[in-house]
Amino acid sequence: MVTAETGGEGRTMRRFLSSVALSAIAALAVAAGASADPPQKVPVPPNGDLTLSGVCPFDVLLHTTDQKTHVRLYANGVLAGEGQLKVEVSNLASAKTIALNISGPGRFIPNDDGTTDVRFEGRDLFFFFADQISQAYSVPARLAQERMSCRH
Repeated sequence: MVTAETGGEGRTMRRFLSSVALSAIAALAVAAGASADPPQKVPVPPNGDLTLSGVCPFDVLLHTTDQKTHVRLYANGVLAGEGQLKVEVSNLASAKTIALNISGPGRFIPNDDGTTDVRFEGRDLFFFFADQISQAYSVPARLAQERMSCRH
């Protein structure tokens, strides 16, 4: 997920990302110096509703209906997001809603050169604001065309 720089959605996004980041930091603190220990598991706090403006030609409401997610931090630095996450995504202009199971999982894998590989497997939901794709993300054109659409 990405943060928005303007408006109320930016504050909501930052609050959501802060809860995930705090969980990851807690996992890092617990795991520091414990390279032989099993991965540390930290629950992710529940998310509230999130209204997205600028992702589609219409505003989108992202409503979490079921969340039993956690992060695992491995001794090699891999951060894994796992668990159950279900949402309803609503077009606020038409009131059409779809229910999605976006339970992933996802992995953040640090590389020796300082970069991080991000791998999402299974069912996931991505959204980007138009100015952020070119600035921060390398998204294959085919993926952008086939999977990131606002047809609803």
